[in-house]
Amino acid sequence: MDHEELREKLDESYRIGCPFGHSARIPSEERETAYCRSCNKSHPFEDLIDKAERPISHGSLRL
Repeated sequence: MDHEELREKLDESYRIGCPFGHSARIPSEERETAYCRSCNKSHPFEDLIDKAERPISHGSLRL
């Protein structure tokens, strides 16, 4: 998925998750990253997961 398409999908509140499956993320205005409030860190777009295309397994979640 290209970065333009990812930015559009980030508008859907639970569509895009961080690598750990959290949906509490805020896209950066200046960089191609999204800050995850649950992880308390930024993740590059390449690491984000489109949950509609690749659902995460509960075994990979960090609680």
